[in-house]
Parts: sequence; C-alpha cells; structure tokens
Amino acid sequence: MRSSGQMAPVRERLGTEPFEHDGGHEPRLSAAGTAQLLDVIRHQGFDQVMQTLGYTDPAAFLHMLLGHAELHRPVTAKVMKLIGYSREG
Repeated sequence: MRSSGQMAPVRERLGTEPFEHDGGHEPRLSAAGTAQLLDVIRHQGFDQVMQTLGYTDPAAFLHMLLGHAELHRPVTAKVMKLIGYSREG
C-alpha cells in the first residue's frame, strides 16, 4: 500500500482545477475534480455525497464522477461547496 506522501506527485500532475470544458456550455469534472470528490466520498460516504448532489441513480452519479457527463449549474455549485473550491482562489 502506498503512503499518502507518495500521492503528492500524482496530485501535482492532476492540477487543481476541478472542472474542464470540452467546448460545451456546461463543465465536466476533471481528473483533479474526481480526486477531490473521491476524498469527500471517503469521508462522507458514497450515498451521502450522491444524495447531496441530487443524484438518485448510482450509474448516473458514477458517469458524472468519471467526467463523462456535463454538470449543470446547480450540481457544479454543490460540487464546489463539497470540495471547498472557490474560483477566486
């Protein structure tokens, strides 16, 4: 098992921006965003985070978590709050 100290270089490669845009109007979760949300899931639990973000279908939630679904504004705002992200820095 790897220590948390070995995860730092991985997090540096991922960056810190939790959202990415593919030319569409709505953002998607980036690899960094997925890592950040997984940290929240680790502490709060899968079901709790899914419910907090307004998902009822686990498959749809996983699709979003992997960055394969666009995040509508209300979900984006909830993700930002959960991970403690602010665009101002």
